[in-house]
Amino acid sequence: MKLRVGTRPSELSIKQTLEAIDAIRSKYPDIELEIIKIKTKGDIDRKTPLYEMPVKGIFEKEVDLALIRGDVDFVVHSLKDYPTIVDPQLELASIPKRKSPYDVILCRKHKGLSELPSGAIIGTSSLRRMTHLKYFRPDLNVIPIRGNVDTRIRKLWRGDCDAIVIAEVGIQRLNLDLAYEVLSFDVMVPAAGQGALAVVCRKGDSEIKSLLKSIEDPPSRFEVEVERKILRHLRTGCRTPIGVNVRIQGDKAIASISSVSPDGKLKVYIIEEHEYPCSIDDLAYKAYMKFKDNGGLEIIELWREKAMFSTLRGVTI
Repeated sequence: MKLRVGTRPSELSIKQTLEAIDAIRSKYPDIELEIIKIKTKGDIDRKTPLYEMPVKGIFEKEVDLALIRGDVDFVVHSLKDYPTIVDPQLELASIPKRKSPYDVILCRKHKGLSELPSGAIIGTSSLRRMTHLKYFRPDLNVIPIRGNVDTRIRKLWRGDCDAIVIAEVGIQRLNLDLAYEVLSFDVMVPAAGQGALAVVCRKGDSEIKSLLKSIEDPPSRFEVEVERKILRHLRTGCRTPIGVNVRIQGDKAIASISSVSPDGKLKVYIIEEHEYPCSIDDLAYKAYMKFKDNGGLEIIELWREKAMFSTLRGVTI
């Protein structure tokens, strides 16, 4: 059997896809798998800050369309970039074992975030990271920076900024030998799905789904399903800077949610623990309610108002 696997053309996307392919080959050594590279809007436009892009699906739409058309048999995405509501023609067939969900900071001359001098320039592609950094260190100059992981690292070394914040998983998957500081959840909670892969097939393709299900990691599926459920409760999108993470630690499932107000003065950060195994719906709802009770929905509403005002004025947030 020969199967075609769709993915973005970036080095990191290829590494992610090879990770899934290697897992499949370990189960089915006789299967032939061919990678089909598909460019997306996010690959073509590498300058506009992600939160200013006017369309949804900048990293997955074209890849999913190729799957729907039948150009490929299944696709591999970074789950962080994948919509919480899946196209009805498709199915999130498998979540392989998750890697690190953490954000990290790389500095040119200093050891970590706390040691950066006042006025230092930090680059990041994420509004969530920008707002949390400004809350933790309002004296820093946080700027948008785009490009693949290696491009952002090159911009750091050539002096475009003093530090950058990226996902640890990108460093892990690219096998980069770099010194960095892992940022604690007290500083910023990672994006929902960060560190996990989404392996997607066409709905009703039972043979492909069964094959992909063989590389699923149930604890990773549980974590990301709770995270995605929380986002659905919150009704947030890419323009709402919110961190949502669930991690299983022994017999506990721990949900964390955090967001910072547009003016950078207010932060809501909650932790909800539950005995594991437990219901996805129960943990998601309890975490959502704790976030709501601590004023989190007011912050989200402020971001919605900001986005609406910006749209009416024809400007970006």
